[in-house]
Amino acid sequence: IDSSLDNLSSSMVRDVQKGGLSEFDGQVRRIVELGKKLGVPTPLYQKVAEWGDKKGI
Repeated sequence: IDSSLDNLSSSMVRDVQKGGLSEFDGQVRRIVELGKKLGVPTPLYQKVAEWGDKKGI
């Protein structure tokens, strides 16, 4: 079991590793966008979105 754990990853990680699109926009940036529109702070999502920008995701 331990050896098989090395090969486990989420579909989002696999998509990004292959150079494809991921669900990042819909699951992170969209929340930040809606928060701004509705006046609801989303500090954690904002940090994650900034991290994604730095990583090119």
